[in-house]
Amino acid sequence: MRRNLSFLSLACLSLCLSVPVGLAGCGAQNAAEKQVRAARVAASLSAQALWQAYAENGKAADRKFKGRVLRVTGQVANTGQTFAGNPFIMLRANDLGSGVQCFFTPEHKTQIDRLKQGQEVTIRGQCAGMPVAVELHGCLLQ
Repeated sequence: MRRNLSFLSLACLSLCLSVPVGLAGCGAQNAAEKQVRAARVAASLSAQALWQAYAENGKAADRKFKGRVLRVTGQVANTGQTFAGNPFIMLRANDLGSGVQCFFTPEHKTQIDRLKQGQEVTIRGQCAGMPVAVELHGCLLQ
């Protein structure tokens, strides 16, 4: 009986912690999308050029791009969904699998599901730098 209560307590705690994280993810993308819709595009470039700028000098690329709305064109490497339920598109930047990860609100899932690997797309989004891949948030397909 004690083991079952322990398991149940852990399950409840896990659920309670995961719901706010998921909701925060969606809320952050909604806020970013509003900013992207309202802002003027600071630069238009290829996914390869954006990734290369970060690969060569991340600090200089942050000064130039981070926090700004960009229009980025590239080939779809893959699509997916975050734990929070936000769909994303990974744009191919090189042959090593690196790229630009573009995050959308859940409302765009149907539109993203129609995309094919290798298809060229143009995406507008706010640059968040390069934590692992170069990231764009609040994205819109153009």
